[in-house]
Amino acid sequence: MLIKNTANPSRLPRLMTHLLIWTFAVMMMVHDVDALTDSGFGELTVADSGQVYAVPAQNTAITLDVSGPLIKAVVRQEFVNPTDRVIEATYVFPLPEEAVVFAMELLVGERRIFSVVQEKSQARRTYQQARERGQRAALVESQRPNLFTTEVANIGPGEKVTVRLEYLDQASYEDGWLGLVVPLTFTPRYIPPNWVGQGNDSQSASEPNPAAEDARRISPPFVGPGNQDFPRASIDVRLNPGLELADLQSPSHTLSVHQNSGVWLAGPEDRQVPADRDFILRWRPVASPLAQPAVFYEDRPEGRYALVMVVPGSGAVADPMEGTAKSPPTETHFVMDVSGSMDGPSLLQAQEALITALGELAPGDRFNLQAFNNQSFFWRKDFQEVNPKNLIDARRWVRQLRADGGTELHPALLRAQTTFLSAAPGDRARRIVLLTDAAVGNEDQLLRETIAHLGSIRLHVVGIGMAPNRYLVRRLAGQGGGLSLFVSGHGTDTARMAAFLTRIARPQLIEPRLDWGAAGAPLEGYPSRLAAPFAGELTLWSGRFTSGADLEGFLRARWGGQDLALPLSTVEGVASEGVAVRWANLKVDDLLAAYDGGGDRDDLRGRIVETGLDFGLITRFTSRVAVEEIVSSGGPEAAHRVPNGLPAGSTLAGELPAGGTLDPLWRALGLALLLTGLAGWRARRASTERSRSC
Repeated sequence: MLIKNTANPSRLPRLMTHLLIWTFAVMMMVHDVDALTDSGFGELTVADSGQVYAVPAQNTAITLDVSGPLIKAVVRQEFVNPTDRVIEATYVFPLPEEAVVFAMELLVGERRIFSVVQEKSQARRTYQQARERGQRAALVESQRPNLFTTEVANIGPGEKVTVRLEYLDQASYEDGWLGLVVPLTFTPRYIPPNWVGQGNDSQSASEPNPAAEDARRISPPFVGPGNQDFPRASIDVRLNPGLELADLQSPSHTLSVHQNSGVWLAGPEDRQVPADRDFILRWRPVASPLAQPAVFYEDRPEGRYALVMVVPGSGAVADPMEGTAKSPPTETHFVMDVSGSMDGPSLLQAQEALITALGELAPGDRFNLQAFNNQSFFWRKDFQEVNPKNLIDARRWVRQLRADGGTELHPALLRAQTTFLSAAPGDRARRIVLLTDAAVGNEDQLLRETIAHLGSIRLHVVGIGMAPNRYLVRRLAGQGGGLSLFVSGHGTDTARMAAFLTRIARPQLIEPRLDWGAAGAPLEGYPSRLAAPFAGELTLWSGRFTSGADLEGFLRARWGGQDLALPLSTVEGVASEGVAVRWANLKVDDLLAAYDGGGDRDDLRGRIVETGLDFGLITRFTSRVAVEEIVSSGGPEAAHRVPNGLPAGSTLAGELPAGGTLDPLWRALGLALLLTGLAGWRARRASTERSRSC
């Protein structure tokens, strides 16, 4: 059926004029939003009568005390309110993915306001009541295991307020190097549109649209480099490794290092560094041919807590594969993130890492490639044999990839798993190698729904960029039975990627187990069973024993076709404060895995809350709140969020990745309307001139 247009043609130019006016209005509104977010990370901003006041962070100082594998950190952030109003501040900050916050206090002048741990909803009610009464208060919540928020209420005019946090972390290990990471910023999280509105178990069911509120909490405004108030931080490390060191270095910053009686003092050479990347420190123990187990312990009234650290050997005495069958051929599906947050140096790093990985494949192996953003793109329909022609074609395909769009990681991983369904496994080792910055906000959904379908497929994850989501990278790899690696454009990335592909092909220790002899079995131990570590991988185990238990025993395993019995002994001269907290954190992780896996949620939540309260931990269901007893004001007059600095090299220019904000859509709509309006204006002018000429 044809429909005749009966509109008056003379009204069309008038309509175009109205559209043009609305176009400029929309563009100006978007510009105003950008102007309000164009302030520095670590500063508070308050809009008042059209003016934007900066509330700068006077100082961000981080100190780390490393004892063996444990890292105890103190973070101090000082703020000043230069306005004549009482304000409330909210800011989002990253922590290492294995960190657990166990202490917090609020300092106002000479007054110290200590915090207590409460169940999450109760802590928020305590804070809100104090805020409304005009009491100074602070609330620290875990939004993700590596992403926290702090809210500070009733900061008076001209006041300086300091939030002091303490957290416990553990050292990582890679190819003979122990290390630590201090994230100073994070990559903006992509929020899948179909995920918002589904709800979040950590939020109260009575809150309106809890998933949308959750997304808002982890999506602060961001600013790019060049701002005169861009965040800076100081970092000081005191390292007592418990082992003789051969080297100490930082691939991220130029170091200042001093050593005295086995204790190392290190930090960035520049006292204050831009908070635009992770600070990375690595130390290498003197090599030993065999694995080196060490035991650290801490006594508490309820028992003795132990931490076992097994540093892999160099393998100089015997080949771990000697006397065993040749490693089976592999079937590898490479999955590469090409979403908007990967644009710039991150994309180049991922491309180089993937090209290096292709070079490590051997004849007889098979492989395929997949890139994803809002959708997935495949190199071939099915797995291909490793041969020169296929490798050349695959490298060419990788190099032409460009970054744009949202980070739809969940459907991409599900698609990757389906590629194995049409291929007969035979005797092939099947694996997915994912390269991503993991900058997404639906971590729980990924861990719950993606890992459940892996079966015998191992998932290895390579974290990309200056500030990747390290928690999700490590957890995906850990639950997927694989390993993780982080590359960020440093000179050794190519060699590390090649070594990573070699390392994931074989385990080092076979069937490891702990034999405690006279001490007997622990009352509780995590993990409940030691996994066979891959070559070059650190093994850590935490347990609780009866008071005064004798912790002498053996680490037993098979290696190179031989039975090993490596003696366990406590390390002298290294403080073991934090061993019990680490055990409690692993217990919480174990309970959360059961909670997310469909266990009795009421019972598991209660046990998580109980553990958090007993050990003072911030968890998914517990928070820390500090309230000053005196009333200092009539309540805050302005609430605002603290902008974060974008990671170095990011091209997001202060915007969230596509899908995380509607600003790009509005800009595109504004441009389209502007062009339409101009076309209409020109058509009307041409028509007028023709009329005059007649």
